[in-house]
Amino acid sequence: MSTTVYKDFWNAEELRGRRTWWLLDITYAGTVYRLAEANLDITSTSLGELHYLPCILNDITVGYGFSLFADSAEQQSVSVECFMGSTDVAAMMAAGHDLAGSPCVLSKYIEGQDWDDRRVFVVGRMKNPVYGGAGEPVRFTLEDAFFDDYALIPDTGARVTTATSNAGTVGPDDLGITYPIVFGNPGKCSLLASGSCAGSQAVWRNKLSGVQELIVAGHATNLVIVRLSNDDLTDGAPYVVYQTVDEVGRPISVIMSKADFPAYPLAYAGLNGTGAPAALLAVYDPANSANNVDVPVYVSWFIDDPDNHTGGLVVNDRLVRGAGDVIQYVLGYSKYRFDTRRIAGIADQLNTYAIDATIDAQVRPWDWVRSNLIPILPVSVTNGTNGVYFVPWATASGNPACTLDDSIDHGVEFALTMETDTQQICNDLTLEYALDVRTDTYQQTLRALPTSQTFATGTLVTRTEGAIVLTATQPDLQGVGISVEVDGNAAPAITENTVERTVLIEIDTVIYITLQAVVDFINANATLIRATLRQGSLGTQGVNGFYNIDGTPSYLTNAFAQTTVLTEGAAVPQLSTPFASLSQNRYQYVSGDGSGVLADSMESICIYDPATAGAVLSWRMREFGCAHRFLQGIAPESRYGWLQLGQEVAVTCSRLSLSSQSMIVQRLEYSNDGMVAFTLAWIEDPFRDG
Repeated sequence: MSTTVYKDFWNAEELRGRRTWWLLDITYAGTVYRLAEANLDITSTSLGELHYLPCILNDITVGYGFSLFADSAEQQSVSVECFMGSTDVAAMMAAGHDLAGSPCVLSKYIEGQDWDDRRVFVVGRMKNPVYGGAGEPVRFTLEDAFFDDYALIPDTGARVTTATSNAGTVGPDDLGITYPIVFGNPGKCSLLASGSCAGSQAVWRNKLSGVQELIVAGHATNLVIVRLSNDDLTDGAPYVVYQTVDEVGRPISVIMSKADFPAYPLAYAGLNGTGAPAALLAVYDPANSANNVDVPVYVSWFIDDPDNHTGGLVVNDRLVRGAGDVIQYVLGYSKYRFDTRRIAGIADQLNTYAIDATIDAQVRPWDWVRSNLIPILPVSVTNGTNGVYFVPWATASGNPACTLDDSIDHGVEFALTMETDTQQICNDLTLEYALDVRTDTYQQTLRALPTSQTFATGTLVTRTEGAIVLTATQPDLQGVGISVEVDGNAAPAITENTVERTVLIEIDTVIYITLQAVVDFINANATLIRATLRQGSLGTQGVNGFYNIDGTPSYLTNAFAQTTVLTEGAAVPQLSTPFASLSQNRYQYVSGDGSGVLADSMESICIYDPATAGAVLSWRMREFGCAHRFLQGIAPESRYGWLQLGQEVAVTCSRLSLSSQSMIVQRLEYSNDGMVAFTLAWIEDPFRDG
């Protein structure tokens, strides 16, 4: 695959007042045929003097654009009719020189410029040529070099084999399992009661009794502690992560054996360390299969790092977590032709979205990005001269690239009408995120609505900072005035009276010793309230969640007894957005039932961060809360041929009641007539547009 980077844009200065010409370079049977619309002699700094024959016969049209809703790009296809100079193509074909598949480069040349500065539009190959003998033109379709993505991530070498592990340390069913690639902190979510859930599954590297070892990532990481869990140890336990290499030298992150090593202050030294839970130990006995024990183990990539500098994959000492960085890393495996410069150019903009995800089975890189990242990012996919890239959805900057005003510039012509699309409107959107891979269920839901419903809350005060927050669950009553009494000297039970709005929680303080145990007991047995640990430092979210209720590291000495009355307080996980309110008022007729509610839902395996979940709902409600409108037009190429997809322009057209209206360039079309045709997308923002 060619790595040549072609010039794919013009600037306003080089175009001003000049004519452009189509150039077509065809490589056939070892000869480069240089064809144009007219007889042209062009100087090239790199190649010297070039002569182009006037052999292009048809009006060539090339268009670039993107759909606001598509996750894939269209392949460029251009119809061409031309002479191959004076060559007898039929005779050449008969001699075995097949014309189909001949490399072609279609470009435009600004008169007076150097050939090396021409703008390249399509780099591809000839498809389905129609030809004759001497004096007959050739007709064909020029398609760009769009490649099938036959690559895989992780690569084939990143797996458990007899070469990468010591032979005989794992069973036949363990061989061939792919090392996981871990981005960010899958499993870490500040809104979860314990701060985390199972975000990935570990891979067994050694199951021999007494020396068990797990791979948690098929690469280097900078997270020093993770929580391991399984169906028998759902609360999990913290373990130290070690950096090493497999038997062929590939970096891996592991939980080692560390037989009889004492625990560190915050984590067990290894799977067989002193006091480490036996529930996590799988066994493989090559001599007696009856002794084999298969134990899946799950990983929570959790540590109290408020700056989010620690996590899974690290490249050049930098955590790969921002969406822009993740996209570049994954597409680095791809065999598709991507415009890496343009993708890198918007990476920082996309890095505001935190990606916490695992790739634990081989997949096509582009398929993974298209399925998992494009739906949650404010970008559209398009295909340009140098390959596929992403166009960010522009918001009004107050500094548009240009103004298109048909009353001032009579070369600008707008269509008589505008198109409207109401099919994509959404004003009630629910996002499920924080996937627990052990249970295959999403642990968090965030819903974007016109207004948030607030629910009453109360706090069970403990002697630690890890206070238990109680939240009402009934939206009709909102829980105000619910009285919650806790008795720490009784058999465990919860008694609720919905009429009197009372909750009696009886706790056996020998069984339900820790804060986390009390939280789990309430959530498993109560319907009027839900319990969570108050967010805070490492102690409250992690370790202290498993301390005793009174904060001591030993058993309780005093009964746990309190009464609290819930009062109006924090909102349930909802995102209040004015775009939803306006949309539901405006589009009552679209919904069919007169409510104006146009609901949709989505889920993401790549989001655990609540701030990212909110950011995704925010941009989608802003961009999809109102109908999308589209305006077509034409303008002189010599003054506007420099426009690029995704740029913001200001549109004024009194006939369509538009005054400096912000729109983005959605499609551009170039032909032989000296004009550039365009389609502009108006993604309405009523608060911006008035």
